[in-house]
Amino acid sequence: MSYVVTATKEEYLITRMHGVEGNCEKFNDILCCRKSDVENFDSFVIFFHGDVQHFENFMSRGIYSKQYMAWSLETTAKLLCKKYPSSFIIIIRASDMRSYPIANYVNFVCCRSSAYLGNGRAYSALDHLSSLFDAVIVKMTALGVKLDYLRPIHLIGFSKGSTVINELILEFVNLIRSVSSPQHNVLNRT
Repeated sequence: MSYVVTATKEEYLITRMHGVEGNCEKFNDILCCRKSDVENFDSFVIFFHGDVQHFENFMSRGIYSKQYMAWSLETTAKLLCKKYPSSFIIIIRASDMRSYPIANYVNFVCCRSSAYLGNGRAYSALDHLSSLFDAVIVKMTALGVKLDYLRPIHLIGFSKGSTVINELILEFVNLIRSVSSPQHNVLNRT
């Protein structure tokens, strides 16, 4: 995995990580953003982007994507930092962007082009997200960023990214239903 730390006007610190390993040898690129004057983060915001969104350097090369530069992953990260100033922002890039501008989150959900086919894999989106999150914590800690992994996590999905949120919710519900304790009865009703 390689990573690049860049500062933008010193207000935001952006770290781009390429090839972060998740679960079952699946990889995603990740962009982290934080306000430079915040040392203690009260939460994490994990964002799954939509179609068209990509890294600025990629978008600046294409005729089609230049018109959407205002929605690059870096610009979106700064926007999220403004909205959640005391949070550590993590943007997970879709692993399959071969048919750009279509974003396919094949490491989280089974999808082909623009059709969602459900999760037919032997591992879960929760496992993959957990592995990616752990890898981010380890790398950012190595860079000197103090992160408490026990802080709340807020998940946000935009457009195609919402399919990942739907999959995670489905897996959360199934996980809770599989626990046979009385306090989970509200979700066990069918």
